[in-house]
Amino acid sequence: MDEDKKKELMTRFMSKVPSSLQKVFKRAYSGKSKASGIKAKCLDCVGFQRIEVAECEAVTCQLFQYRPYKPEFSGKTIENKEISGERQKRVLSSEQKEAMQKGRKNKQNPKGITQ
Repeated sequence: MDEDKKKELMTRFMSKVPSSLQKVFKRAYSGKSKASGIKAKCLDCVGFQRIEVAECEAVTCQLFQYRPYKPEFSGKTIENKEISGERQKRVLSSEQKEAMQKGRKNKQNPKGITQ
């Protein structure tokens, strides 16, 4: 892939990354931080939602054991609420649903090729 095309794809992707996470993705793409690369991939996978990374249940994912934001196993969740046996159903906002749908579309069409 030529550099111009790569730069165009990166610019297009970064425009979708929330401003609060831009630094993580820039560090990941620089190749200077493996941890940032893992963090960026996990965030991309779940529509840029940190809590979704923490609550990820994709145990077959190669990055599962290395994922960031995971709760410590001290009987509490990330929000420091007691774990009460069954997991409560999460309600996603319309923005979260839209971000997840965009993430799924990008997985199906990773190079941004239109049909």
